[in-house]
Amino acid sequence: MLPVSAKQPVRFQVLAEAVRRGERELEALRAVASGMEEKAESADSPAAGPSGGAADRKRFQRMLEEGEAELAALKARKEAASEEPVYLIAAADAFQRAAFPAAMTEQGCRWPAGGEVVRALRRAVEYCVEPQQQPELAEILDEAEVLPEERWPASLEVRIGDMTAQLRGHFPDLDALLAARDRYTRTAPIVAAQLFLRGWEGDGMEGLGIKYEARAGRVTTACLSALPPEHVAAIGRKALELMHQIPEQTVKN
Repeated sequence: MLPVSAKQPVRFQVLAEAVRRGERELEALRAVASGMEEKAESADSPAAGPSGGAADRKRFQRMLEEGEAELAALKARKEAASEEPVYLIAAADAFQRAAFPAAMTEQGCRWPAGGEVVRALRRAVEYCVEPQQQPELAEILDEAEVLPEERWPASLEVRIGDMTAQLRGHFPDLDALLAARDRYTRTAPIVAAQLFLRGWEGDGMEGLGIKYEARAGRVTTACLSALPPEHVAAIGRKALELMHQIPEQTVKN
């Protein structure tokens, strides 16, 4: 793949990109599920253990089925939709990439590192979970602690996600970190869209009375607010993907 030029805006359509992303994510899920099945078939006790047991395989099968249904719905929406607007997104140069963290700080946002979350989970387990259940959860956290979060295998991500969901609301230190992540995740695409959207092509937007407007290098809040919220989020995620300046979880969400 050729490198993206910072001088030439990237042309982007929301539904077309959503379909491509859905296909990639579904393919990744299929690969993980296939690997888990192969491991189970070769193991002496396929259903044993927290990392690749029957429960994990069943969970991934549900995720696959849900992903396939979502992808089919996206494709149907794309087929039924009239011509999509083509958004023009700038690929950030070095100075623009440096501006993004500053803009997030202006919004009072930060992304707690994976290590912080794992340590908070460990304390939450110690305080909130029955002693006989703690060793199994501690093993999962030990596995997570030795790897950077972006290198966690998908099966580990699922188990950490399940643990987090169960402990959310029961341990204030963990809740504070999760709230910071949630806010960052919701805000980052909006900030990125404001910084890197350069306009659009297509008659539909003008017909709706929406005109591109920017001041001091940023799309105005009024202009962004006039766009469909799901379009703003998708534009921002694409901009973040282009500049590689976002934690992996934010791009996924």
